Formats: sequence, C-alpha cells, structure tokens
Amino acid sequence: MSSMFLGCSSLNKLNISNFKTENVKDMSYMFSYCSSLTELNIDNFDTKNVESMTYMFDSLNKIENLNLIKFNTSKVKDMSYMFNENINLKDIDISNFNTSSVESMEKMFYKCEKIESLDLGNFETKNVKTMDLMFSSCSSLAYLDIEQFNVDNCGSNYLTMFDNLGENLIVKVNKDNEKIISLLNDKNITIE
Repeated sequence: MSSMFLGCSSLNKLNISNFKTENVKDMSYMFSYCSSLTELNIDNFDTKNVESMTYMFDSLNKIENLNLIKFNTSKVKDMSYMFNENINLKDIDISNFNTSSVESMEKMFYKCEKIESLDLGNFETKNVKTMDLMFSSCSSLAYLDIEQFNVDNCGSNYLTMFDNLGENLIVKVNKDNEKIISLLNDKNITIE
C-alpha cells in the first residue's frame, strides 16, 4: 500500500472502510500530499504487520483530527515524517501507540502548527536512533508529555527536536533524563 494515494491533491473524500489490511507491511507515503482531504476514517485498518509508516500522513493540509487509537504499531520501525507538515492538524490520539520497535522518529510532527497538546507519555524510545526536528516548528504546542523518552541511542540526532517552538511550552519529562532536561534548559522551555 506504499504510495497508494500519494499526490492525490484534488481528492477531498475517500471511502476505504472495506480495506483488508491485515497482511500489509508497508504503508509509507500512503496518504502523503492528499492536501484536499478534510477527513480520514481508518478505524478499520488492521496494522499489526506494518513495519513502515514513514510519510504516511505527510502534508494533509486540511485534516484537523486524526484518531489512530486502534492502530497496532508494535512492528513499526520507521515513523519518520509520519505527520510532517500537517499544518491544520489540531487533535490527534496516538496514546496507544506501541513504539518499542521504532528506530526513526525524525520530523514525525514537524510543522504541525496547530497542535496544542501531545500525550506521548507511553512512547518507548530506547531503540530510536534519530529524533531530529521531531517537534520542530510546532508553534502552538503548549503541553508535551515525553516522560518515558530515552535518547541514549540517538547520538546527537535529537538536539534539534525542540527547535522553533512556542514560548509557552511545558514539557513533562522524567527528572532522571539528564540529556533531555539539559536540552530543554538550553532552549528555555518549562519543565514539569
């Protein structure tokens, strides 16, 4: 299903309620640049075997809400650019994501300018190798829960994750996470 609807910029409605996805391994670029879509219902998607979701929802410029609460992401290795430049996305529920296999979260939420709150408190990131620009340019972000984040395998590929954020951001982080706390302090971001 990789690139299935890639670049369908005039598409404003999509009925995929009958899709059988239980054997799909690659959903990368699936809806990328479907810039006229105003809603996307993928509650029926069975994602238990998917390994790549890179660019899956990239540049969905008119989408305001995404409910991915039913997504099984236990085998996903690549979430880079997943919600990249969703400039009108305000509400996203990914609180049930299993990120234990993920290796890349680069630009995952880059330029999601309308999101005010992200609950990633359950994200397990010990295998992630890059988080570059992960939240960069999320200019409305006021609250971010990354309490379980671990950047030990990232080398220096996390130092830009908080670039170009709003002034009022509060980040919930584990008090023992010296690397992230140091980075937040360098950016003058409030720590909860």
